[in-house]
Amino acid sequence: MSGGKAERPPGPRPPPRAAPVAVPAPALLALGFERLELWPWGLAGLLLALWLLGPAPRLAGLGERLAAQLPRPRWPRHLARAALLCLGLALLGPTGAPRPLLEPAGRELLLLLDVSRSMLARDTLPSRLGRAQAELERVAARFAGDRVGLLLFAGEARLMVPLTLDSEALARAIQEAGPASLERGGSDVATALTAAGDLLFGGPSAPGTARALLLCSDGECDPPAPDFHGNWPADRPVFVFGVGSPRGARIPLPLEKGGEAPLLDPSGRAVESRADWEPWRRLAERSGGAFFAPEGPLGAVAEAIDAALEPGLAPSAGRLAPAPLWRWPLLAALVLALAAAAGWRSP
Repeated sequence: MSGGKAERPPGPRPPPRAAPVAVPAPALLALGFERLELWPWGLAGLLLALWLLGPAPRLAGLGERLAAQLPRPRWPRHLARAALLCLGLALLGPTGAPRPLLEPAGRELLLLLDVSRSMLARDTLPSRLGRAQAELERVAARFAGDRVGLLLFAGEARLMVPLTLDSEALARAIQEAGPASLERGGSDVATALTAAGDLLFGGPSAPGTARALLLCSDGECDPPAPDFHGNWPADRPVFVFGVGSPRGARIPLPLEKGGEAPLLDPSGRAVESRADWEPWRRLAERSGGAFFAPEGPLGAVAEAIDAALEPGLAPSAGRLAPAPLWRWPLLAALVLALAAAAGWRSP
């Protein structure tokens, strides 16, 4: 042997380390997590669970003696660890495949304004027509963003503004309405109301859309109003704003040379127009709407109808929301925790 250090015989070589294998992302992570603000808490829960899954920390001194004197089964501890795992997963907020987002559907309201000459009477100030116009303007402003239309009627009915989102155009049409807007005089409320109901409720609409009619009139009807109790559909709500008074008032007509004169009947006597709301009050109550008298504060009709028309929920077009799945691991954590607690309490 040479004078150098003795060479150690070659021993068996350690087995080569296996090359790292690329592991695909777990399917759980592919679901997505929506509650990012809770990630620190979820990670803390997972780390605590992993620590408990390892070798349990041993108690020293008095703790070991007490643990030896009070033996407990091991399965509750395993359940507690599993509960912590589920809790940590729930805090991360896992989500599933996106689904359509549910949003409140729209509302559709068709306004019926009486423009017969009896609406010029002044037993409601500034006149029956003026009071109705002021209230309808509040309705148009209140329902900005919803589809609202305007139908004028006297001896005939005409749709002046189809259902629209343009609240400014609707307000202008309300302000310009008057007896001169229609050619045929009279006050055929029943025919106008039936036509408006078929127009609003007979056509297609989006699911969940809330629809209703608002009738503004003094209630005078020529021909006389039929009884709607038996044949008006119950799923067509009608709100009625009555103007005028049962005491009646004369109907002033403007003169070409200025001024005004009362409307005369064929015998030459001044016509007294008396409001007749009762048939329309019964219709409003039966259809699920409401009746409003002119003595109420300005804007009360708009506020009440706004509160009454509650649209349903409908899937939003083009908007998706991830389906939350955190409830399931949270439920599992609760069940496992209750089972572990029951095991620890059992003798």
